[in-house]
Amino acid sequence: DKAGAILLIETSDNGKNKQIDHIQSICRDNSCSYLRCADDPEKAEDLWRIRRNLSKAIRDMARMRFNEDVSVPISQFSTLIAFVAELNRSGPLRINAFGHAGDGNLHVSFLSMTGDPQEVELIAAGVTKLYRRTLELGGSLSGEHGIGRHKGKYLPWEFAPPTLAFMEKIKDTLDPVRLLNPDKIFIN
Repeated sequence: DKAGAILLIETSDNGKNKQIDHIQSICRDNSCSYLRCADDPEKAEDLWRIRRNLSKAIRDMARMRFNEDVSVPISQFSTLIAFVAELNRSGPLRINAFGHAGDGNLHVSFLSMTGDPQEVELIAAGVTKLYRRTLELGGSLSGEHGIGRHKGKYLPWEFAPPTLAFMEKIKDTLDPVRLLNPDKIFIN
């Protein structure tokens, strides 16, 4: 109940026992409060099932949920986690996060319990802070879910005008009549 974070670590079959010993040693050296090893595939699947259901559980917690997907270099992942934790502590919003520690991808859910316009404004400000901090850490506005309609206006924060112009030329070449993902980023 008091955990600040939970890590689900999966090993390969090559040298599995050595990997497990090494992982357990790192966890103990870093004050891990609870360590569970699941050798049985069914028990491992139970842990993965919990991870797969996180998004639905978070969605069911609040009236509105705003999901953000950002990515930073692995060396900056803990800094990003600490930033999100501070955002959560310092304001009235509930913010949950989960992700892929091995590749620097973080899914951040800003939750509105009431749907009140003031909460939505606070969420928008929080999202802006998240984007700025992500880019300061050498990251990207999206780790795996793409830019889409919402993040398109923030692309100039990450990419210089010549890069954006080149992206649009690629879009024009591959999709001249804008059939693929219409009205997402580059709109005629």
